[in-house]
Amino acid sequence: MNLNQPALKTKEGYKMILKMDEETIEYLKQTLKRSNFATTILNDTLYFFAKEKVRLPKGANPMEVFAYINEKDELVTEFAARHAQEQNSPFVTIGRTTNLKEISMQGYILYTYFLTDNKSETNYSNEVIDTSSTHYWVINTQE
Repeated sequence: MNLNQPALKTKEGYKMILKMDEETIEYLKQTLKRSNFATTILNDTLYFFAKEKVRLPKGANPMEVFAYINEKDELVTEFAARHAQEQNSPFVTIGRTTNLKEISMQGYILYTYFLTDNKSETNYSNEVIDTSSTHYWVINTQE
């Protein structure tokens, strides 16, 4: 696979560009049509893609937790942290229903968390721009 990772300086900070082959791009596009997130491994590095911008809960340390969310509350963060500990996995995805109209329109609201105490595990950029000019949000985790 052809992978190039230059960083662009923008007003929001540095952004990473991933240049991927057409097969990988197509795989990610198809996966993200069916799911809220996708992963791929390029040059021994795991990249975690989400459809929307990753926002941090109020007061959270970016090295402790990130959340892919539509809404946020303290209870969900606590639940995710406890669940991650019980499952012995840094990735946690949970759903929450809020009202019948919303459920009928879009199903569950998904929350995906990555929790780690090891700061070297959490090396991520804000945005991924691939060769198809489609924007995805990414968490880059060294494997």
